[in-house]
Amino acid sequence: MANPTATLETSLGTITVELFTDVMPETAGNFIKLAKSGFYDGLHFHRVINNFMIQFGCPYSKD
Repeated sequence: MANPTATLETSLGTITVELFTDVMPETAGNFIKLAKSGFYDGLHFHRVINNFMIQFGCPYSKD
């Protein structure tokens, strides 16, 4: 069974990420639960390294 994906809508386009529920079920499950609740809506990326990773998730960075 394939891992689920999440779609991130940004001002610069759409990003689709794979969630490795087979390797990290609790972490991926927590992300899914928070995403479905709207927790990440409106957050800013605070660190981007091209072709490597993005970091976000602080609910206090919405301003």
